[in-house]
This record gives sequence, structure tokens and C-alpha cells, in this order.
Amino acid sequence: MSRRVMRADFLRYLLLAIEGGVYSDIDTELLKPVHEWVPEEFRHQTRLIVGLEADQSPPVAGTTYEVQFCQWTLASAPGHPAMWEMVERILKRVRSRPYKDPPEGIEYSNSEVLDITGPAGWTEIVFEHLSEAAGSPVTWHNLTGMREARLFGDILVLPIDGFASGAPHSGASTGDEVVEGAFVKHHFMGTWKDGND
Repeated sequence: MSRRVMRADFLRYLLLAIEGGVYSDIDTELLKPVHEWVPEEFRHQTRLIVGLEADQSPPVAGTTYEVQFCQWTLASAPGHPAMWEMVERILKRVRSRPYKDPPEGIEYSNSEVLDITGPAGWTEIVFEHLSEAAGSPVTWHNLTGMREARLFGDILVLPIDGFASGAPHSGASTGDEVVEGAFVKHHFMGTWKDGND
């Protein structure tokens, strides 16, 4: 992985797959303690917490899907299969590139980063696991407009305000007041996109 952003993305999935815990980017702000993220009725079943990054049709500029999951903040129990599947997906995609010596010569565009290690790839994995848990296909139509957390098997899906409070789209709350159900605020620095990562 020639780009640091890809290595950082990969490391978050790998560490959560092995150790579990909470990962959140450096440009995020904790609004409420982690123990408040999961509603009481879901506490004994939840092993993975994901939040919406975008919920808009057509997709928000810079995203791939109408409903897309963020990976700037994630929480997982150790060994969750979605984490391991994302690790495997990344390794498979990276290995499929023609080898160059030195490997740093392998170039990846920003869109490839988003697809291979970023939120587009992560969204595909999450939808696969939600569908498996539901026993039928779960698509963006099942999640758009949601305002309360929903549990699919052991995966808790938070609505847009969960991890994207203040986003200028998707019906996210705006302003400085912390709304109920807002746990993390992302400040969207996105410095990796300048290619100097």
C-alpha cells in the first residue's frame, strides 16, 4: 500500500478485528461517552457499531452510495467477521495490482483509496453483513431517513447524527448544540485527499 492513508485505513480494521475497541480519526470530537452509544435494549447483542456517513439520493458529492457508512469512527468486539472480511478484501485488492519494485511505485487514485480501504469498500461489506443478519437483502432503501438506531443481528446501525452530526447534508443536525443520538462529530479535515499522505 503505497499511500499512507491506505495503511492507516487498513490498520484500523486489523486492530479492531484482533483487539476490538473503538477507533476514531484524529479530526473527530467525542460528544457523548462510548457507554451511551448503544441503547439499553441492544447492549447484550451488539458486537459492531457503524454509523451513516451520508443518506441522500443522488449520492452526496464525494461519496459512492446513497446510504454510505463512515469509517472515521468504528466500534467492534474482537474478531467480528465484518472486520476480518474487510481486512481480506483490502489484501485481495492490493495483491491484484501488478507488482512494482519498489512497491511504493504502485499508485492509487483517491477514488481507488475510497473503494479499496475507505468508506465505499466498507459500505459494501457492511451491507453484505446486514443482509446476512436480516436473511434478505438490505439496501439503502431500508436505511434511508432513519432517525433511531437499528440492530441487525449483532450490528448496530446509527442514523446520520450518530457519527456525522453537523454534516452539511443528509438531514444531519447542524449548529453547536449536541442533539440526542449524536455521539461523535467529524470535522472533515480530509488532508489525505491532497495526495501528500
